[in-house]
Amino acid sequence: MNKTEFFEALKILEAQKNIPKEKIIRAIEDALRVAYRDKKGPGASIRIELDFENKDFKVIAIETTEKGQEERFIDVEEAISWMGAQKARQVFEERIRDFELENIYMKFKDKKFELVTGTIKNIWRGSLQNNESGLYVFVDLGDAEAILPPKEQIIGEVYKRNNRIRAVIIGVSKEKGIPPITISRTHPKLIERLFELEVPEIAEGIVEIVSVAREPGFRTKIAVRSNDPSVDPTGACVGPKGQRVKMIVKELGREKIDVVAWDKDPAKFVANALSPAKVKKVVVDPALEKAYVIVPEDQLSLAIGKEGQNARLAAKLTQLKIDIKTEAEAEEVERQTETLIEKDEEVAHKLLNFFGESE
Repeated sequence: MNKTEFFEALKILEAQKNIPKEKIIRAIEDALRVAYRDKKGPGASIRIELDFENKDFKVIAIETTEKGQEERFIDVEEAISWMGAQKARQVFEERIRDFELENIYMKFKDKKFELVTGTIKNIWRGSLQNNESGLYVFVDLGDAEAILPPKEQIIGEVYKRNNRIRAVIIGVSKEKGIPPITISRTHPKLIERLFELEVPEIAEGIVEIVSVAREPGFRTKIAVRSNDPSVDPTGACVGPKGQRVKMIVKELGREKIDVVAWDKDPAKFVANALSPAKVKKVVVDPALEKAYVIVPEDQLSLAIGKEGQNARLAAKLTQLKIDIKTEAEAEEVERQTETLIEKDEEVAHKLLNFFGESE
């Protein structure tokens, strides 16, 4: 490689890796220094002087002799040939990787929870640097590589090479040996980003996402409110004939999504959150952060949901504990409470308030 080729290679490397030429020169110096010390001993060193305008450079050896440190010019062709040495090449590549990691870290460190789209480039099963064992998905984001760990994958989802995938960034690291960006398909923020993408009213700030409760791969509840009285927040999110929410469901592999209206009245919010069940009465105890709910007999299983999922997600969405009873159960509590009035009137009246007749 002559000097002209050297500067051309430097220019190409700078463009491809997005690394300033000063850092590339530093990597070359480190690599040459390793090779030179292998030849001349641990006390030897070198430096490079470059003239970018005239495309010329000099390699200067610094050696310790009986007279002290001495400098001498080294033949350029000889110096460049040292780059073929295995150790020198390893040092150079390691320095370049360090610079690349630093670039990626600086670019993505403030992008936590942003939506990214990439292409699956590799799938590997095993344990990665003492992390959990399982299926790891490596994703090409174009200007960086990301990893989708097992715990961030939707249950039952199938990943194939060259498939496109959407996820949110949940971490950026400088750790060597693994992709610097960690992404998630299970984080609730993915729901928010997808709705922002599909619903213009959310992107424009007209409709606001208040909270999200999610069991990835199965069901999600999302509470929304409108900052414009003329805009129905749930209708905007569902879209004409349900097309907007259907696009998100498709992206998530058929995960069911309930869009409910947020309400400043906690009792009304709880009733909305338990949709599609029809609720007769809700009383909220702010001190206990608990909601007592009465539903008709035929709505109990719907309110609770399969394996308690509907009630569980409603509790996460509202951040309240939810106790659901049928009208018959509430009447029995009321009947028993009335017998306690003489014993403890204060407690009895509280229970009557919770389970008294609906207005």
